[in-house]
Amino acid sequence: MNQHASGAMDPWEAVKPILADLWLTEKWELERIVREMRTYHNFYRVRVDSERQYKHQFSIWGWSKNVRKADIAKAIKHCKSRVAAGKASSQVIAKGKRVDSQKIRRALKEEIRAIAESIVLVRNQVTAIDRDVLPFTNSFDIEVKTPSATASPNAAPSPTTQVTKHLIMVERARMFARGQHEQLLKLLNGDERRILSDWLYQYWFFCFKTAKHWGKGPMNWTAQLLRFDEYKSATPPSLPGTPHDMAYPVAPQEIDELTPSHLCRWYIHVLEQEYEALVGDVEEPSAFTQHNPDDDSTWPRWLASEHKNPLQSRFRDALEHNDFSPTPILTLPIAIPQIAQAADTERSDELLLESLGFSIMSRNIDQINTIFDRLQKMNISIGSLHPFHLATSFLDGSKSCCNVFLTLATCITGSQVHEMYINEHGHTVLDNLWITIIKSHTSASPGVVDNDFRNFTRFVGEEVDICGRWDADSACVRQLHARGSPSMPSSWKHKFCNTSVQTIYHCIHIMLGHMPTRLVMETPSGLYLRRCFDPECGKKLQLSSLHALVMTAYQLAIKGRDDEDLFGVLACALCLISGGFDPSEKAEVSVTALLSLPPLIECDHEELTAADLAENIMVMTAFQDLAPRIKTGWAVLTGVLRRCEVAHIQGQSDEDQSHVGHAERQTDANTFMGCTEPRRSMLFNHDDDFDPPLCFVVQKRLGMLWSSVQAEVLSYRRLEHGAPWTSPNFSMVTLQEQLEKGEELTVGYVAHNLLKAHCACHSYGTYMPPLLDDAIDPDLANLDVWDRATYGVLIEP
Repeated sequence: MNQHASGAMDPWEAVKPILADLWLTEKWELERIVREMRTYHNFYRVRVDSERQYKHQFSIWGWSKNVRKADIAKAIKHCKSRVAAGKASSQVIAKGKRVDSQKIRRALKEEIRAIAESIVLVRNQVTAIDRDVLPFTNSFDIEVKTPSATASPNAAPSPTTQVTKHLIMVERARMFARGQHEQLLKLLNGDERRILSDWLYQYWFFCFKTAKHWGKGPMNWTAQLLRFDEYKSATPPSLPGTPHDMAYPVAPQEIDELTPSHLCRWYIHVLEQEYEALVGDVEEPSAFTQHNPDDDSTWPRWLASEHKNPLQSRFRDALEHNDFSPTPILTLPIAIPQIAQAADTERSDELLLESLGFSIMSRNIDQINTIFDRLQKMNISIGSLHPFHLATSFLDGSKSCCNVFLTLATCITGSQVHEMYINEHGHTVLDNLWITIIKSHTSASPGVVDNDFRNFTRFVGEEVDICGRWDADSACVRQLHARGSPSMPSSWKHKFCNTSVQTIYHCIHIMLGHMPTRLVMETPSGLYLRRCFDPECGKKLQLSSLHALVMTAYQLAIKGRDDEDLFGVLACALCLISGGFDPSEKAEVSVTALLSLPPLIECDHEELTAADLAENIMVMTAFQDLAPRIKTGWAVLTGVLRRCEVAHIQGQSDEDQSHVGHAERQTDANTFMGCTEPRRSMLFNHDDDFDPPLCFVVQKRLGMLWSSVQAEVLSYRRLEHGAPWTSPNFSMVTLQEQLEKGEELTVGYVAHNLLKAHCACHSYGTYMPPLLDDAIDPDLANLDVWDRATYGVLIEP
């Protein structure tokens, strides 16, 4: 009991119960309380007649009629936590005092309004999860209670619970709009996660399908047309920004497993032929009545009058109407109306970016050009999209080859290229091509290329095969996702084949021709990053692009398919060197760290060239257990890299001694070879200012080997099971023997004089990647298989 120093009882404590009832419970005004205490309780006798003194005493007791904003905010967090856990919430007590539920609901509605107004679609923005939707520890004097049954008639949710649920839904909508899909899924319970995972996949699939076929066939891809009823347990694939490893278990289904063919399809670039249009051509009606839903070649193109609304409007309408999904909108655990509002065409530039992204992924070049022109007119940056990385993640060597990449390279120029060359993971565009090789032709997991990917279960873009054997809308892929597998089985993949090689090296060729040379050549790789084991050193060990290619070859060697022979890596290496990459460039390398061998105590990193790295790997004990094909391919790759390195160093030494640039030394190497006379354009390009690779000038046979590699890629495909992956005119075994004996490198294309006019320094002398007819007589090729080949006009800048 509180007492004065004299020992008498504190008069305030004597009347505290009365004041508590009047101030806290009855909520009287202070003036009325003072009057009441003076009139009926004789409290004036203690000389307390000032409202100020009452307020001072109330503050000592910690009394406040108005609940502080901080307490309201804490109470809201508790309400959301309980509602998310399936518990009701209506009574809030702060510091022992019940808070008016209307105040709580008013604060909830204000927060809903503020969040709804702030929702803006942001593509792929990686941000922290909003703290308001996380569970938290109750370290404050706040208590939220479930009222008795009488407080909520018929066991219906209380008004506070209903408003809190709405707030949670709107907050989730904000996370969705920000691209925080994985974080969002982690906040949901099992049923909510399943429902939203299905819906996310359905929306992604709808957008992909709509973008892929925009301009022909159905104008509105509904749930029925998308045939979701046939794949009811679909789990989400690799929608950029949506979860790729949140698949949930599904019950096995007694249906035949669908698998793709192991035989490639391919794309053949041809020159555009001029023709005279027929007079009286009439547009066909676009009535979509009779068609094969699995064969888009039977689908009519839309009339110009029907092609009014842009692609992004369809994406927005789909959010509003939800007609693409069999999942009722009211069952979704997020507030879709707020997302649709944020996606309004007048408010959201991001939906326009999304439409460009899906056009890239689905390889719809007409739409890419249309949307890009609009983005330029609106002065909207596409840097956050990382278009070059997106394009190289969804390459299709059977229907478009390098055309999407070339389209982007001609549209994006100048400083924009510098901004987009490295993505948010620190990977260059060239790095992404190496990732595509590993993704498409090995069983390796994403963590092998980047430690930051070690928790990922799949690569982006796995649902599109670079060899054209499956696409995101293929039946086998959809069935695979329905069975709960987010990643493509390694049994579906085959070796780094000529279709894939052509697509990859064409992209490299385009990069070297359209992007700033120094940017491409001098930017180090962001893959296979390591640090020195020694704590006192800890040096960052970063590879060059050529070194990273050697490590990609290593992944093909240890985790590639059965018939892998590393021919494709040889082609990529020669392509880089032909474009000006220095084969003598060194990088700080720790082979033990790169190969994840037991760590050493002392520094073991050293400066190595790409050839040095390949040789160091080849002498490792584990390498001796690899298949003979791999050993042969590795010996060829290593030997060619070494010859290029030695020739490059020799050429530099000769230049230093003679003070003559290697562009002036071409007279010894510029004699045209082949079975035809050089074309006029070839003579012109040969005399252009472009400096040829120094090693090809010094060792003419290296340039001839590069010409032979291109002819092989352009003219030969494996047509049936059991057939060889390379033609009789190109033998890796022969190259290995020649390298071991120190002989000149010669393959069948040169020995039998099958190549058309070419030179060692500029190969076929074309600015764009050479066509089949540039390299070899088309009659010698085996590509003319109509059900597997696609002919397309070469896109010229």
